Amino acid sequence: YQVAPEVFTGLVLTLVDVSHLRQTQLELNQQSQLLTSLMRAIPDGYILIDTNGCMQDVNPAIFDLLGYAREELLGENVSKLMPEEIAAQHDGYLNQYLHTGAAHIMGYGRRVEAQHSSGHSVPLDLTVSEVRSAEQSWFAGILRKPLKD
Repeated sequence: YQVAPEVFTGLVLTLVDVSHLRQTQLELNQQSQLLTSLMRAIPDGYILIDTNGCMQDVNPAIFDLLGYAREELLGENVSKLMPEEIAAQHDGYLNQYLHTGAAHIMGYGRRVEAQHSSGHSVPLDLTVSEVRSAEQSWFAGILRKPLKD
């Protein structure tokens, strides 16, 4: 098989060194694994919600505090963990904060009543912080059993 010289003008081969990209990806994966391990290891309950109030991550301490398995909470609205009268107001507080910046509990701790999976109310200390990236915001809540006075 022959190709006429006027038809075939040549082949261009470009080699690109991507070793630095692979190293960066490895480092990012290691950092992500470390962060995940840290969040799973902290003894306080950790909940990460999106701007719709849906739980995106929880740590194992939530089971100890409230009796819920991780799988029962992911994707659910965080109001599932609140007594009914408070749960009904939560999304309104979240929307108010997102539109006005007026914080209801953002940035400081307070005592709350949480809803245990068995139905009873549990007093907990809650601290909520906003976590931002360039593209999106989340809210991280830390829950713990109150210290004895």
